[in-house]
Amino acid sequence: MSNLKPFLTFSSTVSEKAVNFYLATFPHSSLISSETAMGATVTELIIAGQDFIIMGMDSEVPLGSWATSYYFEADSIAEYDRIFTALAAEGTVIMSQEDFNAFKKVSWITDQFGTTWQLVVK
Repeated sequence: MSNLKPFLTFSSTVSEKAVNFYLATFPHSSLISSETAMGATVTELIIAGQDFIIMGMDSEVPLGSWATSYYFEADSIAEYDRIFTALAAEGTVIMSQEDFNAFKKVSWITDQFGTTWQLVVK
């Protein structure tokens, strides 16, 4: 396990939905633990092999701009297409599936929860 873990904070109503969406969307993902204390739910999980922490709070917490994003390199075009479709379904495509240098497809998508992803495939 790495000492550096992305920590995302959502409202309580969104956090469980986000956890389930990320677990279903990305390969090599699993739930580690989930605890509720003092009105907040803290969930540790692995998304695409990376440790993450997602906290649900009773208040709205806006995420940052697309200047902060998570880079995911798909193993195949089929995997890329599946993840792109899931992220874009209720999200916002910032840059749509471009061919860029060594990559067959590159895109930036802000998902339905306000998290921005850079999705690539070689």
